[in-house]
Amino acid sequence: MKRKPIVLALVAAFGALVVCGVLVIAAGAVAPRVLGAGPDGIDLRPVPGDIEPEAALPQRIADYERGECHSVTTFHGLALGPAAVEAVYTGPGGSARVVAARLGSYHDAAAAVSELAGQLENAGVLGSRRLLAEEPFEGWWSASGKRNFAYWHASDWNTDQRGFVWQSGNWCFIVAANDPVARRDVSLEFSY
Repeated sequence: MKRKPIVLALVAAFGALVVCGVLVIAAGAVAPRVLGAGPDGIDLRPVPGDIEPEAALPQRIADYERGECHSVTTFHGLALGPAAVEAVYTGPGGSARVVAARLGSYHDAAAAVSELAGQLENAGVLGSRRLLAEEPFEGWWSASGKRNFAYWHASDWNTDQRGFVWQSGNWCFIVAANDPVARRDVSLEFSY
């Protein structure tokens, strides 16, 4: 009779392992949607704290050197508010314009990305996009704060033919260039 409790304990332990295995597999299936790297790895980058916009633009991004920072209030008609700067980064792939805008709230940053995506769509130049809920913890997908982004390609624009805009918490970042290599290089290595 001593074997029966041991056998029952082994069966219970095996059952627990099976349940744990199923949970691990299910978590693995969900994890890419929850913790995915996002385009250019934006979901894996830190959200800037309460820093000045110029501090969000490093002196170097990969092999690209930053020029002077200038205050801006708009980008192609999108209102960015008073805490926004832009700089041009120059490197081996050409040059890319980078805009860093600290907006009043998470909602304001999400709305800015959504508004620019709408303008790009109306102009017929919008590429891929992800526009999720505008509140930081609305729904189940939210951990990183980089919920919204949009790409564009506008061959008939004189400047900013290719670009990428994304939200990081209450920040909105834009990388725009005429050369796809410069746009890609800078947005791939950007800090936030």
